[in-house]
Amino acid sequence: MTPSHYGSQGQSSSSPYTIDLLGYTSYRPGVPLSFRVTGGYRGILIQARRADGSSKSPVGTFETFPENLRSIRCSNDADSVTHSNQNQKTDDVKFLWNPPSEDVGDIKIVATIASSKSEYWIGVESNGVLRMYQEVTTPKLTTPVAGTTPARRTDEGTTSVASTTTTTTTTEATTTLGKVKTTFGPG
Repeated sequence: MTPSHYGSQGQSSSSPYTIDLLGYTSYRPGVPLSFRVTGGYRGILIQARRADGSSKSPVGTFETFPENLRSIRCSNDADSVTHSNQNQKTDDVKFLWNPPSEDVGDIKIVATIASSKSEYWIGVESNGVLRMYQEVTTPKLTTPVAGTTPARRTDEGTTSVASTTTTTTTTEATTTLGKVKTTFGPG
């Protein structure tokens, strides 16, 4: 992700840019998510990649390109986004990323971001890692509660009748994109 700008090299100082995941902590195949780059810039090359570094190939695709940006193909169509001109881009630009259909593990967003043709930062990473969405459910729990029916009197004498009553409590937990929802109710 190194630009081939004549006579320049990447900055060694800390990047003035951040890739904000807007609170997302996980991704789910088929469900696009958005993020933004803060710190106004002129040039960019941005991709989603495996967080473990096992591959430098981008994963997923981008859609809905804001003004001054366009998709490019590195490995697959629309798997990367770059600038379409050298105009200043603002913090309010959001990128829309579509996760791959298969689980490729944890993902981070990686970019090269330029403030000018000769001043750019390579390897700017998102402020977090996106984990593959996992639906979590807990098994149903059943708790028996024993009770008895009181003795009753008949013409032939006293007969004691016993019965058992069962009460069921069901616990289910479902996570959705990093937020937890818990439901309690009868089974």
